[in-house]
Amino acid sequence: MLLIRTTAALALALGFVPRLALLVVLVGVALELLYLKRPNAVRYTLLTGVCLFVGGDLGHGLSIEHAPSAANTWALCLLVLITADIYWNSAWQKLRSDQFRSGLYLA
Repeated sequence: MLLIRTTAALALALGFVPRLALLVVLVGVALELLYLKRPNAVRYTLLTGVCLFVGGDLGHGLSIEHAPSAANTWALCLLVLITADIYWNSAWQKLRSDQFRSGLYLA
C-alpha cells in the first residue's frame, strides 16, 4: 500500500489524474488510522486532503494564471488555516517543553 500511495502522491504532484490520485492518497492515509495509537498527524493529513479535494482546480503545477479560477476559495482558505494551526501548535508545544528549552531535546 505504501508503494501505491507513493505513486499516487507523485501522480498528484505531477498533475496526472489529480482527483483519482488524491483519492488513493487519502485512502492510504486513512488506513494508517487502523494501527496508529496517536493519529493526530493522520487526522490533519486527511483534513487537508479533503480540503484539497473540495477545493478543486488540482493538477496545474506551479504556474501563475491571471484568468478566473474555478477553485473553491473557502476550502483553500481552510487549508491555509489548518496548515498555520499545525505549525503554531507545534511551536507552542516546543516552547512549553522542558526538554526543548533546556537543550536535552537537541542532545
